Amino acid sequence: MCDYSNDDLKQLLNVYSEAEYLSLSIQKTLQMHNEITNLMKTVTNKKLLFFLSLFNKVLLKENAEYANILKTETETFEFPKIFQMAVSTNDEENLATFVGQYDMYITVSSIMTESYKALAEYNADIAKIHEMASESTIISRLNNLEISEAPEPEPAAPTVPEPVPTETVPEPSAETVPETVPEPEPEPVPEPVTVHEPVPTPVPEPEPVPEPAEPEPVPEPAEPEPAAEPALDVVSAELVSTIDGDMAPLLEENNADKKEFKYSLEIYKLMSDLTEPMMTVDEVKGVLMEKLDEFKSICDVLQGKKNEIQTCKETLEGFKKSGMNVDSAILPLDEQHNEIDTQWKLNVNSLVEMKDKVVELVEAMNKDVEKYKPTE
Repeated sequence: MCDYSNDDLKQLLNVYSEAEYLSLSIQKTLQMHNEITNLMKTVTNKKLLFFLSLFNKVLLKENAEYANILKTETETFEFPKIFQMAVSTNDEENLATFVGQYDMYITVSSIMTESYKALAEYNADIAKIHEMASESTIISRLNNLEISEAPEPEPAAPTVPEPVPTETVPEPSAETVPETVPEPEPEPVPEPVTVHEPVPTPVPEPEPVPEPAEPEPVPEPAEPEPAAEPALDVVSAELVSTIDGDMAPLLEENNADKKEFKYSLEIYKLMSDLTEPMMTVDEVKGVLMEKLDEFKSICDVLQGKKNEIQTCKETLEGFKKSGMNVDSAILPLDEQHNEIDTQWKLNVNSLVEMKDKVVELVEAMNKDVEKYKPTE
């Protein structure tokens, strides 16, 4: 566990440049990610396992944001060992461990960001990246996480050896067989039959009694090897495999149990931004309505210009029919008309595409929140 006080952390994590902030932030997310991955090896509760994998994906996204900005490091900076999660066979203890380290992660991020914002110049967008991990949806999921119904070890396991006690198996073969062979009554036979002692009915050697199936090992957590922290690309591959494969059914089951949001349309698969919105819905609506009015005004100007050119062309066509040579005047009008018409169509079709996306989003929202609407 981390024994640093807040004052210790402020000294350790004071940054002097944007490059240092980005580099330490990348190492910070990776260190926390690796600790959670190690903790997941001993967790058996599906809900806790699901939440940990979800939070790890948020960390990877945060890491990628910093890495995309930093691109290349010209200096070397070292992030201290702060996060450390002691694993346990008890998932309630594992949850408590994670909550403590999650609080530490938020504290560390805040200290680093305050130090970064104290620089003479800083980028406000970069300073907001760390908020992914403290987004209200994640905190709400964590607060509502219940793991009391974690599966207990099957009670049948310890009793498995009893049905086949090893001490009693030899008895039938050692005692019982001789009793069935005692002094067979001699029958008159032409010549003494060599009745060597009746060949003892091959007493089936106590059949190799299948070694009592060892009770299904109550999954004893393998001692996590304090291995060197894996590189991000290796960890990413491992996590993607876990979530896309093993975690897929867990996601479905968890949603069914908790009656959480189950996305209905493909549109949601393209969404990944979990940061706090910068505007309210009313503010967005106000901007959209204002810009739609402006868009219409521009399109009206283009349409008006098209109509003027068309009227002018029709007049020239009338002159042409009366025998006048006006081709040289009609040609530039055609070009101008085509140029304006192309611009008008591109603009309106772009708006139609946006309209389709909004309609699709609203339909998906209506479908998915139906169960949350108050019944009359």
